Amino acid sequence: YEIKECDWSSDVCSSDLAGLAMSLARPGGNVTGFPGSEPTAPGKWLSLLRDLAPRAHKVIVIFAPENPINDEYWSVITETARNFGIATTRFDFDASLLDARLSSAADETSALLVLPGPSTNNNHPKIVAAAATRALPAVYPFEFYARAGGLLAYGPDQTEIIRGAAGYVDRILRGDKPGDLPIQLPMRYRTVINLKTAKAQGLTIPTMLLATADEVIE
Repeated sequence: YEIKECDWSSDVCSSDLAGLAMSLARPGGNVTGFPGSEPTAPGKWLSLLRDLAPRAHKVIVIFAPENPINDEYWSVITETARNFGIATTRFDFDASLLDARLSSAADETSALLVLPGPSTNNNHPKIVAAAATRALPAVYPFEFYARAGGLLAYGPDQTEIIRGAAGYVDRILRGDKPGDLPIQLPMRYRTVINLKTAKAQGLTIPTMLLATADEVIE
């Protein structure tokens, strides 16, 4: 497959889908699916962090190094952080270096943003525990982080994705070509707040954020 540059807003696909899709509407070849996130999501994650920790002046961003859309993520993060007047520091996840890197980067004005990818998702209990040890206000990309003790998760509705994928499987088995089925970016996101973690860290969750959450873990 040819690797192309991608402008997500205009549906011209890029290297971001591992270079496999020609466009979101008509990916071509044998590629289709339901991505678990999209490059503009970090803007929302940073906005949530600002609501959670308005006194935080620095955001530590943990990347999954294998994620092919990290450059797009970082572009959104730096632009959004600049608009918010927040400094950013980043590092790639490495389980053996996580504690040392957080200890070096974190201070009383820090908050944490964890980006999705196999390495971060598969090690989410370790990441959540490291954030809790330092009482870092943190936003995570999937609700299983919040269920493991993470403060707040904002990510696509996994049930919706699974249902959509099952529908595509049915259509393909009935003869539809995968490359003719549009790649579906997430349409519905869920916010899950772990109130137990907030209380343990001495954080007060804004009333409006609690009111609009899809789920609050108490």
